[in-house]
Amino acid sequence: MKSFELMPRFQNAVAGFDLFHREDPLAWRRAAALEHARLAGAVLRDAGYRREQMERVQNLVLKRAGRSAAAEAQTLEDAACLVFLEHDLEALAGRLGPDKTAAVLARTWPKMSDAGRDAAAALELKPELRALVERALRAPASPPAFGA
Repeated sequence: MKSFELMPRFQNAVAGFDLFHREDPLAWRRAAALEHARLAGAVLRDAGYRREQMERVQNLVLKRAGRSAAAEAQTLEDAACLVFLEHDLEALAGRLGPDKTAAVLARTWPKMSDAGRDAAAALELKPELRALVERALRAPASPPAFGA
């Protein structure tokens, strides 16, 4: 299977997790991380990467890479946050509304490195989405959600 063929399968898998998410958010996170690691491995395998490289990425996704991989783990976190901002923020804002979306953004921003925040600030977001990000950054810091 080619990596570009995985996107519909991934979207279906994520949609299937929705009910599970409502009933047990931590179990949903674990299941989603396992699915992400599996998909990352499939993409890397199809692209011709070696087994060691595939396992390294899967361990990063599963947050099992250890302290020696802190920089790589931060880069992965930055990438995940940037993908969320660029591709998922609009749909989330439509589902949650501005208040809850701003709260999510206020928890997302501190997860990024300075370089990640700079990249996020440079994204070309719709004006209403940019306003939500700016609103979140003005909000007082709140403790992270359980399991975040």
